[in-house]
Amino acid sequence: KKVNECPLCGNKSFENYSKHYHNRYSDEFSKILNTSESFLLKYFRQIKCKKCKLIYKRNWFKDSFLKHVYEKVVPVHPTGWDTNSKKFSKLFLKKQLIKYLEIINKKQKNILEDKNKYKRIILSIIHAIKIKNKIEKKEIKNFEIFIDAENQKQIIKKQKAIVNLVSVPQPFSRFSGVGNEKLFNTIIKKIGNIKSYSEIGCPLWGMINISKKKGLKNYFIKPDEKYFWGKGCSKNNLKCIQKLDKQTKIINLTTFKKKIDYVGIYNYIDHVDNLSGFLKNIFKITNSIGIIVENSNRGYPIQHKFGLTEENFNFISKTFNKKLLKFGKNLVGPKSVFYLLY
Repeated sequence: KKVNECPLCGNKSFENYSKHYHNRYSDEFSKILNTSESFLLKYFRQIKCKKCKLIYKRNWFKDSFLKHVYEKVVPVHPTGWDTNSKKFSKLFLKKQLIKYLEIINKKQKNILEDKNKYKRIILSIIHAIKIKNKIEKKEIKNFEIFIDAENQKQIIKKQKAIVNLVSVPQPFSRFSGVGNEKLFNTIIKKIGNIKSYSEIGCPLWGMINISKKKGLKNYFIKPDEKYFWGKGCSKNNLKCIQKLDKQTKIINLTTFKKKIDYVGIYNYIDHVDNLSGFLKNIFKITNSIGIIVENSNRGYPIQHKFGLTEENFNFISKTFNKKLLKFGKNLVGPKSVFYLLY
């Protein structure tokens, strides 16, 4: 479907924005639509609003297509469940490297999908390694290059040293989520003591458990399952939402009438369809929200309708008459940015 106006401010004038990157979803979408990944990324080109500077897709997927993706094609949210997995381990990484080396050694075209799968798994683990010094940083960076280049000789030579670096995942990585007490305490310090806490998005990677320890009243806002995981997101016959404790009340954003002191929106907002309407509904139930979005350095992936930058948050803060604070890599790591509106 055509997106005829900016999802944030409604303006219709725009300029081109070219930065984007390939990922699992551009691969999956291209298969469903029986087209090449490069054509897909070009067709779903991004533009930049001339008024509020929001970056969004000029063409977008119909609700029925997105619903099919999140219910049937990729029903399980991998990043969410990875925070509850044992994948960040020396043994698991070693096994993935063995499989990857076997695949690239065969050099068969029909195994491209498996090759990309193991490449993604290996890189996700490597990116989550907590780096202690410049030497380790250089070793990891070089190993990433060897993985991308399918350099068997160097992978075999360096794999033991890289595997030995795996211990505890760095904060805000794929395997630790955003359950960070330092961030939680920073939020409280800025907005003042709170009695109620809520999140919307993935129930597995947030800070509800930290809130629970502090004795707060917890709520979880169900995400819109047309645009996000939920209905089919389960492992071992357990739905992700069942991982929440019984004291956390599950609510619907559009029908909930009470006030909550703070709502966390972590890696979810760029999935919603009507951004302006979503923000209006959120601010009806709270005065303070914290939003984590992807760092825009490399552009935005196919599954995100838009990408939010500091310019957009300045626009939002003025529109809703809120103070704005931005926290970068020192608090949430290099791939994310945290914005607090209060």
